[in-house]
Amino acid sequence: MRLLFRSLDPRVRRARLRPALLRVMAGAACLLLAGPARAALLWPLEIPGLLLSSFGEYRYDHLHAGIDISTGGGTGYKVLAADSGLVFRLKVEWRGYGRALYLRHPNGRVTVYGHLERYEDAILGLERRVARRQAEAGSRYPGDLYLNPPVRVRRGQVIAYSGESGVGLPHLHFEVRDHGDAPLNPFDAGLPRPSDRRLPVLESLTITSASPETLIDGEAREEV
Repeated sequence: MRLLFRSLDPRVRRARLRPALLRVMAGAACLLLAGPARAALLWPLEIPGLLLSSFGEYRYDHLHAGIDISTGGGTGYKVLAADSGLVFRLKVEWRGYGRALYLRHPNGRVTVYGHLERYEDAILGLERRVARRQAEAGSRYPGDLYLNPPVRVRRGQVIAYSGESGVGLPHLHFEVRDHGDAPLNPFDAGLPRPSDRRLPVLESLTITSASPETLIDGEAREEV
């Protein structure tokens, strides 16, 4: 490491160098002792899992509000709380996210876990709450269930098990929402990025006319 000082007087250079060098050395020592910083959010599955869908991906009627994590076609993997907080809402619907869990964290953000097989019941008693709500509603799919009081969980605690409820094959849908319920990119919000060394493969390219006056190969049409 090289420190440069512009001064005509060597005594000034030495006087300025000592405290600056000490500050640099102290900072480096702190970094070495501290080790790697803890990720703001914990990976929400007990297995690494590959990304199936990314944040903001275009869908026919909306933009994808989270990420989809592959479970390799299997179900029943432990779903973990990405950080400590309060489980304040469950949702059980036939389509959409199927069985989903909403966890509010101390910073006001909410993480969402979708397409679950079942909720953790041995410690949290969540399945029993769902069963009571189903009986009250007279339906297997009672929709939203707001917990009063909410259930406190710690970072890394098992809160559910992955499944294929709702729309899609087995996977875990994971979201991060801000104080106003707007979706955030989970990786920008502190979720560690999975290791992926695979090169992208261009499978198809679609060219669409931007206006009625735009032609593709002499015709007003879409080209794939």
